Amino acid sequence: MLTLSGVDSKLRDIKKGKETHNVAQVLRNWYTLPYSFDITPRTFLTTHEAFADKSIVLRSNVQLLSYEEEEVKFLELDPTADVLNVRKNPILLVAQLMFTDRVIILPRSIYDEMMEKFVDNRDKKVVWMFHTARCGSTLWAQIFYQLPNWTVFSESQTMFYSVLYARNEVNYQAFSKTKMYESIVLAYIRSYLRLVPDGHSVFWRAHAGLTEHMIPIIHKHFPKHQILFSYRNPIPTAKSFHRLLNALPIWQHRLRQVHADMENEHPTGFSKVMRLFWTTGYNVNVCRQAIKSSGIGPVVFEWSLLQRAARITAIKEHQASGIPIKCVKYEDLVADARSVISSVFDYIGISVDLVEIGQKAMELDSQAGLAFSRENRVRHEDWVRTEEAIRRCNKLHRFFKLPELDEEFTMPDTLT
Repeated sequence: MLTLSGVDSKLRDIKKGKETHNVAQVLRNWYTLPYSFDITPRTFLTTHEAFADKSIVLRSNVQLLSYEEEEVKFLELDPTADVLNVRKNPILLVAQLMFTDRVIILPRSIYDEMMEKFVDNRDKKVVWMFHTARCGSTLWAQIFYQLPNWTVFSESQTMFYSVLYARNEVNYQAFSKTKMYESIVLAYIRSYLRLVPDGHSVFWRAHAGLTEHMIPIIHKHFPKHQILFSYRNPIPTAKSFHRLLNALPIWQHRLRQVHADMENEHPTGFSKVMRLFWTTGYNVNVCRQAIKSSGIGPVVFEWSLLQRAARITAIKEHQASGIPIKCVKYEDLVADARSVISSVFDYIGISVDLVEIGQKAMELDSQAGLAFSRENRVRHEDWVRTEEAIRRCNKLHRFFKLPELDEEFTMPDTLT
């Protein structure tokens, strides 16, 4: 087992006529577990293999894995792998250890210097979609995937977990305000944009856990990028989420863990912080107060509405601060797909001639191949509402200054 720290000291031992700090270290990956989001150095089973010119990290098949204080880690992917195929991979897991044989390391200072000179596609058309749970965001990724000359990044998981693992500290809220956090987000945006073919625009379905803190960074550094927010009425959201989690029993266990963490005034252990933000995408302290105020428990229906309320609140705060965010409502899309798709395309600047392609994409199961595909979800019953649960959830909504569950609600700047 090797730690992947101390790159500079290792490189100083290499005397081959090159400046050692300009050389990337290449390590062999022996990581054999089939699946993990844990990308900390402890998960690597590697050995020294070679050293390479620093430009290796600019290849299209080399993807950022983690951006840290002293060094940056990358994975070398199979250049023929169809990793961006939304039909095969509804959730993007590009920089995962299971996809690579080699790990590449470069001192952060050198990588930053390279990226300053690198054309980072700042003027490329990029459309971001943030979202609540079970609101059709995967469907929108499917729609854009069918359009010509569009590349889709669908819920780039590694970007989210890398941000959380960057610092082993509980106060993520404070860390999100630091220059390091901003640098991590920018590094990932630039790294992913290098995967985009020339002439392509980008639809980026973002991980919802980044809703509060990532949007201001996008707006600051990429003001031409457009931001959408997809949402759905509360009761249908909760019912769909209930069926989803029944299709994935392990999530029931995680839900209980998350709830215990959120109730804790002083959570310890970094994995807890990861679960908190994966769940809500909003200020943990506020969410903890909401739990205590409303009395909601570790029940799928109630927790899904916490997620929804927290993310909607974050978006409304961004809109109030002057960040232009257009919203799309799932119920509107289902009721009149042509009208909503036309409005979204018109806002983005896509020819209305392509609306029919978008409509046909809706006939496909956007989550086919996953445990929570349409076929698997229909096997599970919907949640049966109780008056006590409704009372707690209405109290939760009042905490976030949202209408009660059965009242009609439309976000500001919703496209119809």
